Amino acid sequence: MLFEHIGTEWARGIAHEDCGLDPSLEAAVQSVLAAHPAEFAETASQFSIELHRAEPVLLARAREAICSGRDIEQIGRALVSIGHLSEEGKAAGHFLVGFARRFHNDEGQRELELARMSYRDAGLREMEALSALSAKAADLALSDDGSTEGFEAAVRELAHATPMTSRRLASAVEHYLTVIRLAHDLPTADEVPRSFPMPFTDDDLDLLRFALIRSVRRPAHLVQIAGWIQSLRGLPGDSTEELDIVARVLHDARSHDELVPILREMVARGDERSGTLMWLAQALAETGHWSEAKSLLVTRVGDRPGPEVVDLLHQLVMLCAATRDPEHEHWLETLRSVDAERARYGQAPPTMVEEAIEEPQLFARYEEGTLTIDPRAAQLGEQGMAAHIRAAIVLGLGPEKGVELLGDIQLREPDLY
Repeated sequence: MLFEHIGTEWARGIAHEDCGLDPSLEAAVQSVLAAHPAEFAETASQFSIELHRAEPVLLARAREAICSGRDIEQIGRALVSIGHLSEEGKAAGHFLVGFARRFHNDEGQRELELARMSYRDAGLREMEALSALSAKAADLALSDDGSTEGFEAAVRELAHATPMTSRRLASAVEHYLTVIRLAHDLPTADEVPRSFPMPFTDDDLDLLRFALIRSVRRPAHLVQIAGWIQSLRGLPGDSTEELDIVARVLHDARSHDELVPILREMVARGDERSGTLMWLAQALAETGHWSEAKSLLVTRVGDRPGPEVVDLLHQLVMLCAATRDPEHEHWLETLRSVDAERARYGQAPPTMVEEAIEEPQLFARYEEGTLTIDPRAAQLGEQGMAAHIRAAIVLGLGPEKGVELLGDIQLREPDLY
């Protein structure tokens, strides 16, 4: 709710532009906006002069998009790319990127802080204060301590810079604080609320998801919270939508101990998707429950497996190899009869040992903000060393921030991913 209002207020500060673009300029703008993330920087650099000429129209389109809830990140990155030509355009670009990524990871806060500084340099005090409030609001959502001091200071600064805007945002600010406090209190609460004295927006419900991540040490309570959020979304009681999100975070972070009870709950609710069963089998094997994992897969594969269960069959073969199960050869032959090509990859990598699937050896470690690099990393070459360093940081950041960084790497640096 708060960010919807912030977006409206930001749009108020952007001039209306009804002018169009000539066809050649329009083609250049569309090429940049449609560029794949991996190719964006090169494409934007190629058309930097055209983007600068199109800046008023880009801002006008951003103004419309932010008010209608459409994607604004690519427009923001286009404006940032011509920042050396326009201070105000750069500020707007940073704001748009930060606004779009406000709940993803530290990048959103960083971009909003850059917007604040750029607006300050441009002498646009109201936009500076609005950017500062946005940065603190995003920080408040992502932080673990729940302290509202920085956010409340930003609210006071906005009131000083632009009383009218502050008054228009007052109700949304109070609403946001209520939702944030709830999200921070839920993980340690005795039970979830049976009712709540205010309506929740989709943005609010997304904020409450942070309570799920913070509740991974209390699986039964996490399931209660997920069920409550799903009821607020109008989903049926056996839905697994919220649990899906937590499961993905824990799976990508290899937090298998926390993942097992979540996936068990999803299966108990009738989730029979192959992906869910494969994740559960892997997590069980990782935590020393191979017999349960094997039973799960064998039951689903059946006596006469066909192509429809080839993924499950392949994983059964891989885990049998990893745990040195005596039935490995039997299941490998079964896989060969269903898909000979997949059977070629029926042996577990050397790093897999009995009763566990170990982490590949990393030549770097990241703990409590300190990066340590093993001298042997030099033998990997520049790209190999970069991969080990980033992998160490992903693991060191933990389930929430590590997975967000991994997602960014996948999006922006697919080769490295």
